[in-house]
Amino acid sequence: MNETAYALPPRSIDQDGIKKAILGKLIYAVGKDPEHATTHDWFFATALATRDRMVDAWMDSTRDVYQRDRKRVYYLSLEFLIGRLLRDAMANLGLTREMEAALGRHGLDLAALGTVCDVVPLTGLNRAFVVKGLVAMEHGGNAGLAALRGHSPVLTTNATSHWFHGESAARVVAHDLRHTATGFATHWAASLFWAAVFQGLRRLGPQRRPLSDALGVSAVAAAVDYGIVPKRLTPGWEMVVGPVSIGITYGVMAFALAATASPSGNERCDP
Repeated sequence: MNETAYALPPRSIDQDGIKKAILGKLIYAVGKDPEHATTHDWFFATALATRDRMVDAWMDSTRDVYQRDRKRVYYLSLEFLIGRLLRDAMANLGLTREMEAALGRHGLDLAALGTVCDVVPLTGLNRAFVVKGLVAMEHGGNAGLAALRGHSPVLTTNATSHWFHGESAARVVAHDLRHTATGFATHWAASLFWAAVFQGLRRLGPQRRPLSDALGVSAVAAAVDYGIVPKRLTPGWEMVVGPVSIGITYGVMAFALAATASPSGNERCDP
């Protein structure tokens, strides 16, 4: 066999190399755009990148067997291997930590990726079905499973940054400057805007009940966020929570606005 047929450099096993390898597999092997890839797509990209690193050691072992003319044993097995072995393969290669870090830079969590390999994004109602299967899986301190169960405190904030970072922001379960700060600033700016609208209504009609104006502003905000603006400019909550939670959020917004209303003009005492 021609030497050049297999004299290829080994695959990189550092964090940067693995990050690029996973992205390359996602685009060129799975054939998906990172902005619209599902959990299923990322799982296969990660598995393929891991397999490449297994093959390097496999080829070395195979060449050694043939060069030393070692004996080989072949057997037929009817064993049925249940479960996924991706994490085992990473551990055997000593690459678990590097894989976790590389996936984290893509906004993914290895525990979540290896636990739920579904064919649709983990968003909205799809997440609710997944939650039922994860409730019994108590892994304390596991950010991936906590996020899938809706326990990540920054998940909704990070998701809001999708207007700038794309839909991958909804998969970031840890706080960071890039997603959390952007999401928080977006929330803050939107809150100030709708608060200003509410105060404007109060000045135009101080005799009206504050709660009525607050409910109206909250309803308009919901209509604008989910009925008028393009998908890229929505709050992003729909990617991580269900419609009931979103409705509760707008309800809380209404009561908060009403609670901060200043006294109406007819409550002042004339001299």
